Amino acid sequence: MRGKAEFSILCPCFNHEKYVADFIKSVLAQSYQDWELVIVDDCSADKSVEIIKSFKDERIKLVQHNYNKGVNVAINTAFENSCGNNIVLCASDDMLELFALQKYKEAFDKHKTDAIYVNLAVIDENNQLRTDYENSSLPVLNNEPRCWYLHKMFFKSNVLYSPGLAMSRKIMEKLYPLPPANSIYQDYKMNVEILGCTEAVVLPDKLVKYRVVKDGKSLSSNSYSKLRSRLEEDSLMDSFLKIKDVDLIKQVFEKEIKETGIVPYPDTIKFFLGRMALLSDKGCRQMWGYHKIMEFYNDTLSQNVLKNRYNFVFKDLLGLANYFKEEQILTYKKKVNLKPLERIFSIKNLPDKKHKQICVLGCKFRIKRYF
Repeated sequence: MRGKAEFSILCPCFNHEKYVADFIKSVLAQSYQDWELVIVDDCSADKSVEIIKSFKDERIKLVQHNYNKGVNVAINTAFENSCGNNIVLCASDDMLELFALQKYKEAFDKHKTDAIYVNLAVIDENNQLRTDYENSSLPVLNNEPRCWYLHKMFFKSNVLYSPGLAMSRKIMEKLYPLPPANSIYQDYKMNVEILGCTEAVVLPDKLVKYRVVKDGKSLSSNSYSKLRSRLEEDSLMDSFLKIKDVDLIKQVFEKEIKETGIVPYPDTIKFFLGRMALLSDKGCRQMWGYHKIMEFYNDTLSQNVLKNRYNFVFKDLLGLANYFKEEQILTYKKKVNLKPLERIFSIKNLPDKKHKQICVLGCKFRIKRYF
């Protein structure tokens, strides 16, 4: 009976018969050999399972789903069947560089960190470096403090790579179970929650060969429309609400706090993050922010907190509508069913063209138009 391994490599596999053997060979060839490989086949329709079973090494565990459940459930299943001190995530169409696990081990020991991100070399379907990428890699990640990454993630986009992500078991236990419904923002959400827990280290080394085929898409991801990303936006942004460290939040939004004078407190994190989201140039994140402020304000005790902390009262809530342009709200209404929300909150122009009518919880208010 084998004891606990230093590394558990968690690998979701779905229809990767052309590449899974190369991935497994890259693990077997590692210079550091204290590992286990847990592959979860997510009901592949090709010969992936047959190929995986052809490798006879007791450190390789294969678990099969009886129907397709998605990448997050595959990772959850892999974690449930793992025993390693540290976790490494890698899809079955990618490959590990020869010294990857050795580099992880050295970094964990040196930096005493709980999360490690790495850079990626880009390969094609023939395992050749993609020369059409600058330096045959995706943009190089630098080792920045987590407040820098979280700021970018809150206002802009995902700025960290998940292939080759390594973390301590205790961090994975905090993430588990990963939400099954998330797909396009699956790694984005995970990165936010990791950085909310710990300071990560980014290694300059390109330790993963990340496969991108000729159409420019990774084999380990499906094609999703912009609509799909919008539908997952609220779930993504909710991940920031899990951050309870007020000092960290102050570091993330240092610039915005100086500009607005709005400071977070342990009992106002939802309001504060909602208020910060209104500063985003992404309409869907502004909407999320307004909804969080509404949720916070709906509680009578929270109304008193807002009055005491920020002198924020009902008229200030109504004034937040000025962050939105009318066409932005109309566009949002076309994409999302807002009928339930409209019973709570709505805005419309009045015939005099100089005022708007705001309806909140059935109460109507007339305000001057500013746009």
